[in-house]
Amino acid sequence: MTRHILQLAFPDTTNEGVLLIKDISVYATGLPVSCLELQILPPGYSVPTIVGNITQGFDLVLNACQIGMLSATKCTNSCPGLPDGIYHIRYSVSPNSIVFVEYDLMRVTHAMNRLMNLLCALSIPTCLPSSQLQAQLEQLWFIQWLLVSAKVTVEDEHNPTKGMNQYKYAISLIDKLLMKGIGRCC
Repeated sequence: MTRHILQLAFPDTTNEGVLLIKDISVYATGLPVSCLELQILPPGYSVPTIVGNITQGFDLVLNACQIGMLSATKCTNSCPGLPDGIYHIRYSVSPNSIVFVEYDLMRVTHAMNRLMNLLCALSIPTCLPSSQLQAQLEQLWFIQWLLVSAKVTVEDEHNPTKGMNQYKYAISLIDKLLMKGIGRCC
C-alpha cells in the first residue's frame, strides 16, 4: 500500500523570537498531496492556530504573530520572544483525519540562552579551573542536562507533567545562581 509518511523537524535556534519547523516527510510517488494543514497550539492557549499557505517540503520560520500569540501589527518592527513550554503541533494532508502526525515540542530556548549567559560570565580560563570554578561548571552542566531531560521526557517519553517539572527545577537553579551573583556580566 502506497502512503505518505509525514514527519517534521524542529531545528534548534538561539533566537527566542522564532520557531523553526521543517517538513521532512516522505511523500508517496503518484499519490496526490492536498489540503496541507499545520496547526500550532502554544503553551497556555486552548485553540490552535492554523498556519496558512504551506506546501510540501516547507521550511518555516514562524514568529509570535504567525502562530496566533499576538496580532499581526505587533510583529511589524520586531519579533517578540516566544515562551518556553510545550507546543502541540499537528500536521496533516488529505484525508486530514487519517493522514497526520502530532508532536509535543518542548521549547527550552529562553532557558538555554540564560544558561549560556551564565557560562559566559564565568570567563573560563585556558587552563585547569579552580575548585570553585569547577563546582560552578558542574552546576551549569547539571542544569543543561536537566533541560535536555525535560525535552526528552516531553517529546519522547510523552510525559508532559514530569518534563515541565524538570524544566521548572532547572529555571529555579538558574535563578539561584543569578541571585548568588553569577552571570551578571554577559
